[in-house]
Amino acid sequence: MGLELYHAVKGGNPEKFIHVLERASAEKCLPLIFIFDQVGNVGESLLQVAAQFGREKLAKLITCYYPTLLTRRTINGDTALHVAAKANSSNVIKIILSQYAAEKTNSTGNSMDNGDSELTRLITELGNTSLHEAVYSKHLNGVILLVLADKNVAHYVNKADDKPLPSYHGNSALHAAITTKNLEVSKHFHIAAKNGRDNVVKYLLRNKNFKQLIINEKDKNGISPLHLTSGEFYLDVLFSFTQDKRMDLSIRNNEGLRAIHVAAIK
Repeated sequence: MGLELYHAVKGGNPEKFIHVLERASAEKCLPLIFIFDQVGNVGESLLQVAAQFGREKLAKLITCYYPTLLTRRTINGDTALHVAAKANSSNVIKIILSQYAAEKTNSTGNSMDNGDSELTRLITELGNTSLHEAVYSKHLNGVILLVLADKNVAHYVNKADDKPLPSYHGNSALHAAITTKNLEVSKHFHIAAKNGRDNVVKYLLRNKNFKQLIINEKDKNGISPLHLTSGEFYLDVLFSFTQDKRMDLSIRNNEGLRAIHVAAIK
């Protein structure tokens, strides 16, 4: 991959990218498909560079014109989905998952042929799925998107014997705190989060006078609104919360668990 092409993808301007692409094609007397096929020093594709820098428009353009890059790997085994998960690029994850689903539907069996593996289940040399990478990067939106696309991938174990999302079974204090009818929730955020009332959450979040402390307030069990909605897996509420800069995604309950871990209960 030429340096100019790399910087064109990194810059994120579709018109400039197409201009550089066409010029490279003309100078080297090669069809565009061969330019799309170029890779960097570690085998990264144009799509993986777009994913690394969160370039949504270019990710969509590249996947539309050259969808085989959806499953292309680097020398370490990273797909573009792995890269997007590491880079906290939620919108690129959406684009990749959506385009992959469309290609699977329309494919004759050649371009999307990965045996029996889904894109979400492809692993790196370390055995990491893209969900592993999202969890390690504390990328909650990415975790939600990937689990929604493939719930079974949460049980995949990598070479370090780690699951992306640990399971918590039995009558643990955490499980009881989330499911008990006697859970004390006196704040509107807690009530709306527990009941999946996204319209109420959005209404409350529009009030910019609410400080970070109010939005992240814990009950006596250390449960925040984000923990509650993660436990019930209300995706609309989760997205509303995680897109608000006042929300603390790293907050822990009394058992030391973040919202990502609570989501594993379901």
